[in-house]
Order: sequence, then C-alpha cells, then structure tokens
Amino acid sequence: MKGTILLVDDRANKYMIEVLEEELGFLVCRYYDGRGAIRDIQDNLKYQLALVDLSLPDISGEDVIEVSKEVNPDVPVIGISAFGYKPKKADKYVSKTQAEELLKVIESYFKQK
Repeated sequence: MKGTILLVDDRANKYMIEVLEEELGFLVCRYYDGRGAIRDIQDNLKYQLALVDLSLPDISGEDVIEVSKEVNPDVPVIGISAFGYKPKKADKYVSKTQAEELLKVIESYFKQK
C-alpha cells in the first residue's frame, strides 16, 4: 500500500476510487458527508493526503479542510469541485472534471514523501 487518502465527496467518481485503490495501491477512506469526516479526523484518523469536495450535502468542504489543517497541519489537502476556486486553507485545487490532472497531483504528493 502506498498510503492512505481521505476522500470527502458525496458524488465521488467510482472509477477514480478504483484507480486509486486497485491500480495505484492507495487505501481510500471515503466519506459522503463532512460531519462524519470531521468526527473521525478529530478522533485521530490517520491519512497522508485529503481530497475534499467543496460542496457537500451537510456542511461546507471548507469546514472539513479547516479541521483537517487544525488537527493535521502537515497533511496536504486538495480542494476538489467544479467551482474553480482554491479555498484559502487548501494546499491545492483541482477541478473534478480533470481526473487525470488529479491523479498526477496525488502521485506527486506521495513522491515528495
């Protein structure tokens, strides 16, 4: 296993998850809502990279990013959405429509470690 990725997205692409897990060898901790992710982050969930959708059904993805950075300041967070802006506490933003770019960014973060 290459590492663990926190994925907070109510509409995550199943193909993307399969690629991350089966082809690239990551463990993906998937959450469909922000509150569940925040609860587990605060309960010491371990992950090396977070992918957070900015538009979640229960709370803002920016709230999840903020908690992730408070609890794990050294863990990179990538904001993902179709909105086209990078939240100020995120390390990077990638559009959901750019799946190949997102995979390249993920791989580059893990190569840096």
